[in-house]
Amino acid sequence: MRKRDRIQWKLLIPTCVAFLTATILINLMVLRDREIAIGNVLEELRLSVVNLVETELDKHLTQAITLNETHKNMLKGGYLNPQDASNRERYFSSMIQSSPDVVMTYFGLENGEFYGARRVLDQTIEVVKNNEVTKGNSEYYSIKEDGRADSLMQVFENYDPRKRPWYQAAIEKKGRTFSGIYSHFIFKEPTITASLPIYEENVLVGVFGVDFLMTWLGETLRNLPIGEHGQIFIVDDKKQLIASTTEEELFQIVDNQSVNMLVENSKNPLTIEAYQTINLDSQSLDEIETQKLYIDSFQYENQTYYISVDHFHEEGIEWNIYTLLKEDDFMKNSRRAILFASSIILVVSILFVISMFFITKKITEPIVLLKESAKKLSKGVYSRVPVSKGNHELNQLAESFNEMGETISNLLNHLEEEVRVRTLELEEKNKILEHLTYIDALSQIANRRKFNEFFAELMDNRDSEDKMVGLIMMDIDYFKKYNDLYGHLEGDVCIERLGEILKQEVSSPSDLVSRYGGEEFISVIRHQSYEEVIRTAEQIKLAVEELNMLHEGSNHGYVTLSFGVLFVEDRTKYKAEELLKIVDASLYEAKEQGRNCIVSRQI
Repeated sequence: MRKRDRIQWKLLIPTCVAFLTATILINLMVLRDREIAIGNVLEELRLSVVNLVETELDKHLTQAITLNETHKNMLKGGYLNPQDASNRERYFSSMIQSSPDVVMTYFGLENGEFYGARRVLDQTIEVVKNNEVTKGNSEYYSIKEDGRADSLMQVFENYDPRKRPWYQAAIEKKGRTFSGIYSHFIFKEPTITASLPIYEENVLVGVFGVDFLMTWLGETLRNLPIGEHGQIFIVDDKKQLIASTTEEELFQIVDNQSVNMLVENSKNPLTIEAYQTINLDSQSLDEIETQKLYIDSFQYENQTYYISVDHFHEEGIEWNIYTLLKEDDFMKNSRRAILFASSIILVVSILFVISMFFITKKITEPIVLLKESAKKLSKGVYSRVPVSKGNHELNQLAESFNEMGETISNLLNHLEEEVRVRTLELEEKNKILEHLTYIDALSQIANRRKFNEFFAELMDNRDSEDKMVGLIMMDIDYFKKYNDLYGHLEGDVCIERLGEILKQEVSSPSDLVSRYGGEEFISVIRHQSYEEVIRTAEQIKLAVEELNMLHEGSNHGYVTLSFGVLFVEDRTKYKAEELLKIVDASLYEAKEQGRNCIVSRQI
């Protein structure tokens, strides 16, 4: 009897130790793979979020820059005459009507005059004038159907644009500048002012300004896939909270004035906790730009959160984008599956130990088989143990082991499938985000950002044997007149149809056609000779003419394009900026020659 007890313990102890060790290893492997999966999912989601926010910010800032540049060009081209009331009022009212995010656009002159247009709460448009006639007061008028002033609506006394911060900031910088976000005095919503000084022969004429709402920023953030408890909020260089997915008020009343709320005064405790977790006072902006600050063990109310900070810098704007994600929002189902698997493993382990305790007979071969199967199982590979005839206890042991192995294998397969499904969902979302980033929404061809990246990569490639490249820059002739005659909706239709033609005529996978500006397009042609590049331009010109789109404001009677063509034998000898200046000069020469023609150069 004692001998049997010794054999039992000698068999029981080593076997139980081996089995428990294998079980622990399997749990560790599952937990390790889970942590890796969590890290990959959250990192890809964070990058997608930041990329979309930066893209939308860049797009709206570009709109404001473009509007001020348009004012500048119209002024210098004689299309905008501040001293002609009818011309001035129709111009500003039409420009603000075509820009739904803009609440006011104006021109402050160095002699103290002030003109422009604004959008009021009921979305109607009013024009403003301030000159000697108004005695220094800003008078706001409703407008008629043709955009000219009608009835006096409001008066601001003693308004001098030269004393305003937007005017002084533009003069100080001697170039375009952006204000910080503030609460608009009419809409009570986040607003930014873009300013642009105008000089003639180094003499200041005045400053153009554009006030545009940033309401879209909060709406864009709230539409991002950050989970039920995630947050995204943006803080400027003055530690002011300028956007948040929590929908809390970003402004507070101080001395009867609406001022930006400091992030440390946020009414959301999680926002404050996240902000204080990463102390930017001890981190330089250069360090933030070169490495992503990432904390994987941020705890709040016994929950794990992942937080990152990305720095946005453009046109003097300094913003920090905080992305905060809750682990449970993305891995709750995975944790439940692991808990269930652990419970099953624990139960099966107990059954296994109890069944092994009753083994008292010779178990040489079955023990070897069980040992080998346990080794494989510790490596994540399940191998069924054969059930032999004869000893009833050994059969029970083998069957218990097989049930345990199948359960563990099924749970592991379930976890792998869940990770695979999550990965596919993220890839699909990334494809959608990439499409939104690089495609022009109106023409459905590549946008300016895609062109910049494509052309920069091409010019940096010095190892390619084919060093020839062709550039075709196109501009719609008299497009402003087209919009004035037929309206901006018809202008959009015109651009859409031209986009379809360009996609048909420039279809090689190695080439690119993109919308370069408002009515400008540009194409990069590779692997073609000078004659073939010219032929491509002629085909586009002919295809546009065959559209026969009526344009009474054009000398030709229908919509046409002007072309600047540049063919480069060896692109490695030039910089990208040099080639763009040359092809732009060719396009300008085509306009000087009467438009609807092609001017080409070969270097």
